[in-house]
Amino acid sequence: MVEAHARVTLDPNDDGSVNEMVDYNVFDRPSTDLTRQQLGILEVGTITNSDFKVSEATFKKELGDGFDDSSLEGTWLVFLAYGARLKPVRERLVPVLRALEQHDIETLRPGYQRDPHLQQLALQLAEVGGVISVERHRDPCPAQVLCSFQWSTVGPTDPLVTLEMVEEWLARSDKDQKGIRRKVGLRDGQPYGGLFLRIEKVPSPVVGTAFSNDYQHYTEPLRARQLPPREPTLPAEITHLWLMAEDGFGWYWDSVRWHVVEHSEGGA
Repeated sequence: MVEAHARVTLDPNDDGSVNEMVDYNVFDRPSTDLTRQQLGILEVGTITNSDFKVSEATFKKELGDGFDDSSLEGTWLVFLAYGARLKPVRERLVPVLRALEQHDIETLRPGYQRDPHLQQLALQLAEVGGVISVERHRDPCPAQVLCSFQWSTVGPTDPLVTLEMVEEWLARSDKDQKGIRRKVGLRDGQPYGGLFLRIEKVPSPVVGTAFSNDYQHYTEPLRARQLPPREPTLPAEITHLWLMAEDGFGWYWDSVRWHVVEHSEGGA
């Protein structure tokens, strides 16, 4: 990907034999050209949030297989929003589903309802937290209540917001960030201090919920090919920056201006 968009050649450098090795050496020409010169180095990193994996595991454990409840007569499909409060969702949800059955209501969403009685039930559903809709299901199901999780974009999809998040992440004194700055700074005056940064899962807290991030918030501008309106504020060691979404779309700062990076096969 880097070679296709930046017209450089990457030679893998980190073979695992020694700690703190930079991932790639960057050259101006392929290895078959004996006159080639090294331009610098490229380190590969990932912005991730370990809380996401914990939260995803919580969803699978609590609701992944659905659940049964003897007080319910029918089967229900429950669509949860990103950021739904998962514990204890059963205790909050079942009374609302039971009330819907008693009044022969097939489907409901939180929000305004013209009918006063439906409005009251919609308010109760809203109090469950994070429910997009519930729907009575007539076909056979492995459980009485089946939950699905609808991933959605949360917050403004502004390229400047994405850039500011990355800048703040790079400026931290955490172990990963310090390691990146140290490695990229080992290029002995060469002009290319590159960082290829994958945005995998990044923080976007939803206060009081089990799910505490949303990566689409930040990567949607990458997919939409919306470039930041200004140059990045980077650590002194980093001169060239790649910001990539998981599906291969992203941005490239070549030390002068931004470029759109289209999806292509392969890694860095």
